[in-house]
Amino acid sequence: RQVNGEFAKAKEPVFAKQPKAFFPKNNNFTLLDLNPLEVARQMTLIETKLFRNIAPNECNGLAWSKKDAKERSPNILKMINRFNQVSDWVVTEIVRQMT
Repeated sequence: RQVNGEFAKAKEPVFAKQPKAFFPKNNNFTLLDLNPLEVARQMTLIETKLFRNIAPNECNGLAWSKKDAKERSPNILKMINRFNQVSDWVVTEIVRQMT
């Protein structure tokens, strides 16, 4: 695929016309004040960009788990870090609501 240029094409964004964003009227808001659809949209945009930056060779031989992972799989490490951040955020919000 890389030889034909298909990989380069796949990295180009393919977003249709963007929908109108939903934001609270005032500037003092919490996560729970946000429209869930808007949160999902924004998270999808962020994570799509991260995912599209992963080159196929970063997946070879579990490169992200090796000592030189920062050089061999920087984008997979960014995706892993993002996953961990979101997971921690969800746990924090759940615990916050329970107290």
